[in-house]
Amino acid sequence: MQGASEEAHDGSQTVVKFAQNPRTVLENKKRSYDGKRSPKKRIIRAQCPNRLLVRMQVRKMELERNRYLIQMRRGAILHKFNPRTGQPEKRWFIVDKDGSTISWTKPTSNIMGIKTRKKKNLADALYLTYGRADDVQNTVDTWLCFTIVFCEKVGKSWVTRELSIGCSDQQQLETWFFGIQSLIPLHHQHKTQAYILWERAMMKVDKIADKQGLKPAKVWQALFEGAIRRVKGSNYKSM
Repeated sequence: MQGASEEAHDGSQTVVKFAQNPRTVLENKKRSYDGKRSPKKRIIRAQCPNRLLVRMQVRKMELERNRYLIQMRRGAILHKFNPRTGQPEKRWFIVDKDGSTISWTKPTSNIMGIKTRKKKNLADALYLTYGRADDVQNTVDTWLCFTIVFCEKVGKSWVTRELSIGCSDQQQLETWFFGIQSLIPLHHQHKTQAYILWERAMMKVDKIADKQGLKPAKVWQALFEGAIRRVKGSNYKSM
């Protein structure tokens, strides 16, 4: 032990004598740390050189989430694909105030004058897929559709259920797709604006190719040639 010496008395008991009062030693150590940064803080700052950029990104995500949530609280008429027939049915979708559940009802009431309301807990959602599901009708463009995959407990087992939704335009799709994506707590496969833009272009090219009986590569080539002509002028010759 530092600052202490041992002396034996009668060979049966050991007496420890401190050269300095232990309380004084602790007070001196406490004074030496006053006004100085702790080593832990210096290590954290050294590992996060872009902490301001990270804070800006987090703040940006929070603002986008609140903007989408405000619009989804107002509600909108979307197409809900029937899981049995695959037909799109108009439903009034809305997200509650805290963004925990999504619910939908029929725009009109039934014969009894009652509107049935169904809802899903977004905490049970696993992920979102962009595009139209395979088992639904193609009455709505595939680039205006997305699906929410839920994991629910039925009895003693867990099953996945899908909620396929179609939108009326691209702005409505981005509002609900990115808005719901920001509300899913366990979702780690976030889709970006660039991803949606590229996937939408591929879906449109596939539709044009199917309609004209061409391969998608030919459609892409025609699009690139047209873009080059617009950039270089009308004197550009076809490749």
